Amino acid sequence: MAFNYLLARHEALNPLSRPYASPAYYEVYFNAPPPCMIEDGKTSLLDDIIELGSNILFGDPSSIRFRVKGVDLPQRQLETQPRFAEGPMRLMPYGLVYSTMNMEIVESDQYKIRQFFEEWHAKIFSNKNNYGVEYYDRLVADKLTIVAFASSGIPTRIWEMKEAYPIAINTSQMSWDAQNQYLVINIELAFHEWESREPTVADYANVAIDAAHGEVARRIGNIL
Repeated sequence: MAFNYLLARHEALNPLSRPYASPAYYEVYFNAPPPCMIEDGKTSLLDDIIELGSNILFGDPSSIRFRVKGVDLPQRQLETQPRFAEGPMRLMPYGLVYSTMNMEIVESDQYKIRQFFEEWHAKIFSNKNNYGVEYYDRLVADKLTIVAFASSGIPTRIWEMKEAYPIAINTSQMSWDAQNQYLVINIELAFHEWESREPTVADYANVAIDAAHGEVARRIGNIL
């Protein structure tokens, strides 16, 4: 069927559904900090930092959320080898390869975002431990989650990257010409594997809780 622009424009008028997915409707968070970042049952670096802090009143108390400007959806590729049993070559799959992914995070005024990942790297590989490497189970976070939303604000798809950790803290440019801009921290993440799924009832409940949290924060801001 040929593309019908009139039909597409008509579908775009529906306030609850759009014909195309928008790459601007999403959120990203770690389900919990890695074990190596937890001391005495708490992560001191996250205290009193809104974009990093664990929230005991709304949502998952162990999740770590960021102001993510941009993120890559995860990639996966089949490893194959040629087979010439009969006729033309067939590519026979024998394994999966998961590439790394990039995440751009808006930095806080106190540079806590970069500090968080710098400290994570220091826990993984540090001269304080004679340049020893931390155990794998302690250096990885349980999950990095990406939630995609429809234009109505309803979650539509979820990707979960298991055993995620930062393998690179990339450069961020400082400039005197950037007076009215914000700094972005570029992080490259590795993970073991990823899965995608449809949202559950609990995911819908978290959206409602986050919306209530945002309304409370807005009202507090108005009062202040």
